[in-house]
Amino acid sequence: MIDDHGTEITADFRRYYGLDILDVFRGSLSPRRCLALIAELPLDSAFHNRQLSDEKERGWDRTAFMLADVIDAIHGLHTTVAKSNSKSPRGVKQPPPYPTPRRKTKETTSNPFAEALRAEPPAGQSNNSSFPIPQDVLSRSGMGGDGTPFKLT
Repeated sequence: MIDDHGTEITADFRRYYGLDILDVFRGSLSPRRCLALIAELPLDSAFHNRQLSDEKERGWDRTAFMLADVIDAIHGLHTTVAKSNSKSPRGVKQPPPYPTPRRKTKETTSNPFAEALRAEPPAGQSNNSSFPIPQDVLSRSGMGGDGTPFKLT
């Protein structure tokens, strides 16, 4: 454990206990007591931060996650009050949640039309003003069709 997390344990022993980890090797701190002290380190210690979290969660302790939740709750309350006092409550949008390492971002779905517009124009075509509609899109639209180029106007 000391081989993998020695720097964190050294810093935590100084910060929380006022001890030097080298006391284990000097004989003034028993290995059993050392392990007991490591097991009881607080969750915001460098050891727990390194061992229990992903790289992206470094520096995010319980307090930081709770503060992000408080910010989200305040935003929700603010939005509720704004909607109740608004003439058009549907126009009041909920702000996005406070970004944290554990929150997943909303995945965007594939848009064949946007992808076709971003794609390179086919050989012999100078601009991106028309493109063939994929057959699966035509079949979902219920309009049938042969996939001939669609002209943007």
